[in-house]
Amino acid sequence: MDFSRQVERMIAFMDKEGEERRKEMFEKADEEYNIQIGYMLRTERAKLSNWYKKKEDAVVMSRKVAGSVARNEARLSLLRYRVLLVDNLYKEIRDTVLNNINDINKRRTILGDLLFQGLCMVDIVLDDKNYLSDDKLLGVFLSARRGRISVENTIASRIEQIRTTFAPGLRKILFRRVTLSMVTRYHYK
Repeated sequence: MDFSRQVERMIAFMDKEGEERRKEMFEKADEEYNIQIGYMLRTERAKLSNWYKKKEDAVVMSRKVAGSVARNEARLSLLRYRVLLVDNLYKEIRDTVLNNINDINKRRTILGDLLFQGLCMVDIVLDDKNYLSDDKLLGVFLSARRGRISVENTIASRIEQIRTTFAPGLRKILFRRVTLSMVTRYHYK
């Protein structure tokens, strides 16, 4: 009976060892499973985080672009508004001059002054066949040396000269109080 007890002990020992091995294997498998799941979760979280970061960056960028476009559009609107005001001012000047040159005495005086100023600039031969167009308002066009030297001394050329010479100062005077916010407030309601 000794032999059968020894066999039973050996079987019990082997069962116990087998059970411990099985527990160790399950624990190790669970540990490896948890490590793998943790790795997979971290990887997917990082992917999701990157994806949301890219989306957030895209939204921020699109807002910046939209804001920049709106500001540029407002600036362009302001510039168009200013150009319109300056053009209207010079149209009023032109209309005022047209009204003044309808008086024959004023017309003679102005034409005489323009002719005298032009004659002081070049030696002239009078051409009584070619006349200035109506868009020049009133004045003289003088040329010498077969057209190589010419002087246009008309009211229209004077207005244009004033426009180019005094435009920066005039804009400062006209628009010093007109700001971008003032224009956008009235144009975008």
